[in-house]
Amino acid sequence: MEVYNKRNLMPKPVASQSEIDMLYARPYPVLKHRPQVFEGDAQALFDRVVTHLFEQGQQSIGEVCLYRDEQNHECAVGTLITDADYHYGMERFGVDVLIRDYAATCPSIAAIAKHENLLTNLQRAHDLDNWDGPLLLDLKEHLQSIARMFDLHTDVLNQQYDLFVDRVRTRLLNDE
Repeated sequence: MEVYNKRNLMPKPVASQSEIDMLYARPYPVLKHRPQVFEGDAQALFDRVVTHLFEQGQQSIGEVCLYRDEQNHECAVGTLITDADYHYGMERFGVDVLIRDYAATCPSIAAIAKHENLLTNLQRAHDLDNWDGPLLLDLKEHLQSIARMFDLHTDVLNQQYDLFVDRVRTRLLNDE
């Protein structure tokens, strides 16, 4: 089958399957080794994401925020996607599209689909908050408001934030 370029009516080759596969190939290796599909309620999901964000301490970002970046950082939702289910073609799509397009074929996405509203808010916190400050106070406040919105407790949030502050303080003291 030939596809014609409307401009000069010359045949334009259709992309081969290997070229199409390259569009969805991960441009860098998977290092997290996340074989387990998340199982739990909204509180467990919130606690896992909060723990991940404060342990990582920075956004997963390229030109825009990413589910996984070149340094193998993961966003709030990316940390819940197993290595087997993740591929680069998922990037730049919001949670709603991710669930709509991948839940049927990706078990880790199907498992979190019931938490779409919570995930959307957690992704927004990751993508929009000010991560420039060493204490990530904006992120903590945003996560507290999400917890209130979904009637979740913030014990793990407060604990992870305090641990993060201690790590930053120790690093700053060691640099002096």
